[in-house]
Amino acid sequence: MNELNVGDGLSLVCAALFGLHVVLVSALARDLSPIQLNAAQMAVAALLATPTALLHEGMPLPSPAVWAVAIFLGIVATALAFALQFAVQRHTTPTRTALILGLDPVVAVVFAAVCFGEAVSVQRMLGGGLMLLGVVVRCFPAHHTPSHPAA
Repeated sequence: MNELNVGDGLSLVCAALFGLHVVLVSALARDLSPIQLNAAQMAVAALLATPTALLHEGMPLPSPAVWAVAIFLGIVATALAFALQFAVQRHTTPTRTALILGLDPVVAVVFAAVCFGEAVSVQRMLGGGLMLLGVVVRCFPAHHTPSHPAA
C-alpha cells in the first residue's frame, strides 16, 4: 500500500480550498457584480502573495519578456477568466461549476495532444472519459417524474 506524501496532502488541501472557493463565489455572485467580486479576489491574492515576494528580495528582476508573459497571464488567464466565471456562475449551481471546472485536466491533455503532439495513454483517455461522463451525468441529469405517488 502506498503512503501519503506531502504532495498528496497539499493536493487534498488544495481540493478542499477549491471547493470552498466555488461555494463562496456562488453565494457572493448573487449580491456582487463580477467586477466587484473579481477586484476583491485579486486584492486578497495580491495581499497574500506579498510576503512571499518580499522573501525573494535579493533575486534579480525578471527580463522584459518574463514581465510581458506575467502581465498577459495576470490579465487574461486570471482576472478575465475569473470575471467570466463570476458572471456566469450566478446562473448555475456550485456543483455544476465545480464539475465543469474539474474538466481542466481533460482539456489540458487534449490541448497538449492537439497542439504539441503529446502522446495520450489509454489510462489518460479512460480517466478523461470518466471525468467527462461524470460532468454530463451530474450536470445534465435525465428529467423524469417520480415513480411513487404523492401521499
